[in-house]
Amino acid sequence: MSGGTPMNAPNGTPWSTGLCDCFDDMGSCCCTFWCPCVPFGQAAEIIDEGSTSCLGQASIFTVISCFTPCICLYTCHYRSRLRAKYQLQETPCNDCCVHFWCLGCAMCQEYRELKNRGFDMHIGWQGNIQKQNKGLEIPPMVEGQMKQELHNPELEIKFGWLNYLKENKMSGGIPVNAGNGTPWSTGLCDCFDDMRSCCCTLWCPCVSFGQAAEIIDEGSSSCLGQASIFSLIACFTPCIFLYTCYYRSRLRAKYQLQETPCNDCCVHFWCLSCAMCQEHRELKNRGFDPHIGWQGNMQKQNMGIEIPPMVEGQMKR
Repeated sequence: MSGGTPMNAPNGTPWSTGLCDCFDDMGSCCCTFWCPCVPFGQAAEIIDEGSTSCLGQASIFTVISCFTPCICLYTCHYRSRLRAKYQLQETPCNDCCVHFWCLGCAMCQEYRELKNRGFDMHIGWQGNIQKQNKGLEIPPMVEGQMKQELHNPELEIKFGWLNYLKENKMSGGIPVNAGNGTPWSTGLCDCFDDMRSCCCTLWCPCVSFGQAAEIIDEGSSSCLGQASIFSLIACFTPCIFLYTCYYRSRLRAKYQLQETPCNDCCVHFWCLSCAMCQEHRELKNRGFDPHIGWQGNMQKQNMGIEIPPMVEGQMKR
């Protein structure tokens, strides 16, 4: 499926409220009207599942809005991800057009959608996870029942994702051991280890960034879309590093990579090209081919899975 959007998007789940139902929630309506960076940051943190912060996203929103008229190209990316996450309908038109013509209404609608799905926008991702954990009550078990219940598949399904969050996540969605996490497969200055990505990043950085972003987004955005956003922000503002460092943070959170040699924002500010090359190589060394996109990599992996043949006698058993 193109761009990672579910194939049934046109016939998907309806939004819980309409695009123009802004007055259904006067609080979010007023906040979006007077201080749009705040509701955007709150929604982005939830959509990113804590891999970014409200403050960080609000800052990026403010900087892009101040230096370029193309903020819709950044915000529509989150509408696409929200739709892909819940298989919501792409209405009344495509995401970029909705955010271009009705940015305030679109942001209010996305904010209400998350609230109606049980999220408290004011406490962030970690606050919502802690709130959900407190609401779980496990009935007491006697000694004889404990052995039987320990391997109960229903409990494993119900509580497994929460256990994962407790063990692997901390504030901001970054893994607990991020500071002492997995080393990068190549160094920041090892650009010549892959001359192809080095030359591409030097002469056409938007392409290199778009390829990596599509893989990191797991297909919820496209290489072409991300490359276009990169080009526009780079042309109209000197703050492209604020956008690109976000993907470095997500890549680190995904694979629990070390934050070296300094924080992501500084790395992308001082060594943007080297950082992009390093991230490109990291994805390649983890088995991805950035040149064929997310769907191409999924098809490539599926082709490598072989199901053993079954004879008629085995099928009946």
